[in-house]
Amino acid sequence: MTIFDHPVWKYVASYAHLDEGRDNVDLLQLPDQLRALALDVICNCVSCGALIHPLRARVLSARSRVAGSGTERRLFYAATCPSEVNPGCSRTLAAKDAKALMRRKLGGTA
Repeated sequence: MTIFDHPVWKYVASYAHLDEGRDNVDLLQLPDQLRALALDVICNCVSCGALIHPLRARVLSARSRVAGSGTERRLFYAATCPSEVNPGCSRTLAAKDAKALMRRKLGGTA
């Protein structure tokens, strides 16, 4: 199952943001309950098939703080295993195809 097959996608898709010229998708301004639900989503890595959490919290940074909060609110989408688990997954053709599909789904160019 990919994120597009998961029931949560229809709820989080409107929060997805794709910056021009970048391959990374951020989920911005999710309500607290939806954010918690999104972080619990489990799908298959598009490269190896392992179970992963494709919606992950960004690392806290000064740029990302909202109103002086010490909590990172943005999530990001990753179709493959985290690099510390299996760094090879993110460099596969399947990973490249997953990024192209995400761009198409969000109205970007593939």
